[in-house]
Amino acid sequence: MGSIWIIILSIFGSIIVLIICREIVCWYYKINILVELMTQQNKLLSEIAKKSLLPSRGISNSENITIVGNKLQKKCKKCKKECDEDYGGCPHCGHNTFE
Repeated sequence: MGSIWIIILSIFGSIIVLIICREIVCWYYKINILVELMTQQNKLLSEIAKKSLLPSRGISNSENITIVGNKLQKKCKKCKKECDEDYGGCPHCGHNTFE
């Protein structure tokens, strides 16, 4: 009689563990999907910002310009690192012209 209760409790415990694991796995994959969607959204918003912000500042649309927040960034001709447009020169190498 005691072994039947052990079997029933182990089956019941296994079902509870499987339900908890299922919830964790579902939560985990939803997070990954959300991150992927937000990455796509950021790329699209960056393209929209380039199309709307660059012409208003008198800058032609270029692949060497990226937008971070509301600041434009350009690539340095010497070290090829991105720098804020507001700097007079590259903070990485000191070069003062951008591509």
